Amino acid sequence: MINHIENIAIKEHIMNKLSFTILLLLVLLFIAVYAYTHSGGLDEDGGHTDQATGEYHFHGKPNAVTPTETAVPPIPYVQEDFTGDTTYKVIRIVDGDTVIISYEGTNTTIRLIGVDTPETKHPDKGEEEYGAEASEFTQNLLQGESVYLRFDDQNTTDRYGRTLAYLYRVPDGLFVNLEIVRQGYGTAYTAFPFGFIDLFRHYNERARITKKGLWSDQNNNHPADINGDGTVNILDLVTVANAIGNN
Repeated sequence: MINHIENIAIKEHIMNKLSFTILLLLVLLFIAVYAYTHSGGLDEDGGHTDQATGEYHFHGKPNAVTPTETAVPPIPYVQEDFTGDTTYKVIRIVDGDTVIISYEGTNTTIRLIGVDTPETKHPDKGEEEYGAEASEFTQNLLQGESVYLRFDDQNTTDRYGRTLAYLYRVPDGLFVNLEIVRQGYGTAYTAFPFGFIDLFRHYNERARITKKGLWSDQNNNHPADINGDGTVNILDLVTVANAIGNN
């Protein structure tokens, strides 16, 4: 009788170990599959691609609104052809939206069309918040580089006599004016019409929604003068509404 009871206990022990082993194997299999399909870190929007299905998805609250769902999608623009164009050496970066180049043998101050960055050397405003970062960004783009120039028929000089132009970096053709807006280091300056005004408004809104650069939570002084007319008023709200409507 005792041996029979012991045999039953041994069988139960073996069954328990077998059940535990099977359960452990299933857990390990699940972990392996999950690790494979969810390999890699999350991207800047908080999501990634499922390696097994190819589906892109997010991790977070079920009803959370992600930056990708709310951001204005990028739109393409026509790349300029610089074949045969003259290149001009960048001499110095004045601030985020102003540079000095060697133009036809003369050091010429160029004010970038369509972009306004926080001031760093304004006689009245002094250095504004995020001005140093914007200036450094432009310097990183252009220091020691050469550029191609394009001009706008509607804008040739500003009220300070500075030459207005679009700058494109040599040799990759980077549209410098737009890149500053796109990365959030300046806002679209739309107080005066120019050829790329809708494109600049588009990327200004995209940078704002995705909180890039001066639109980030770390910047406590978000720009409110959206249309760049020097004052904060109802026209700024109209500019934002138009930008959203054009998307």
